[in-house]
Amino acid sequence: MKKYLSIFCLIITMMAGYAHAGTVYTDRALFEAAVSTYTIEDFEAYPISGNPGSGAVSQINFNNFSAASVPDAVKVLDTEFAYSRNTTVGGANYLYLDTDIGFTGSVTTLSFNSGISFFGFDYTYNPSWNSQLNLAVEGNSFILSDVDNYGYGFWGYIGDGTFSTVTIDSGYISAYGIDQVTFNAVPIPAPILLLGFGLAGLAGLRKKLNQ
Repeated sequence: MKKYLSIFCLIITMMAGYAHAGTVYTDRALFEAAVSTYTIEDFEAYPISGNPGSGAVSQINFNNFSAASVPDAVKVLDTEFAYSRNTTVGGANYLYLDTDIGFTGSVTTLSFNSGISFFGFDYTYNPSWNSQLNLAVEGNSFILSDVDNYGYGFWGYIGDGTFSTVTIDSGYISAYGIDQVTFNAVPIPAPILLLGFGLAGLAGLRKKLNQ
């Protein structure tokens, strides 16, 4: 019995580590195909806040999450500026993170109202800056790929657990755009659950046979 319990504890430990591994995508089409059902926040339902040169605030609350930054950098714009732009077909608005201070970036945290299991977003900024965004989720840190020649990039993450915050450090990128924030809950991978249940059942069977 102790042997089976030890194996089960080992599997639980492995699951705990596995639950924070996650899968990263840099192609929106592949990401959306992998998650199948999702919600997209395109910021079209919110009023314009600030302009390209001023008006940043510390936080804006949206329907499913809030965006808060240090220093103040949160805006919602409807016009393109320095490659930062809307990426929604037929849309205009986008989330604009702009400190209004040259070469001074921001640390922005997206806090979701409830736990999510995957997250993706479009990001845009001037490609000539030759810099990258740093993102933290589920205790992991990622350096996002630089934008293409048109100032566009996509990043998606499917976690094996549930999380509610995503933090983006823009380094010395003082302004960048975010649009089409994609999220929703996904089920825990069935093979992992079956493995745990199978070992628990095996331990129970062993105990019964020994009685």
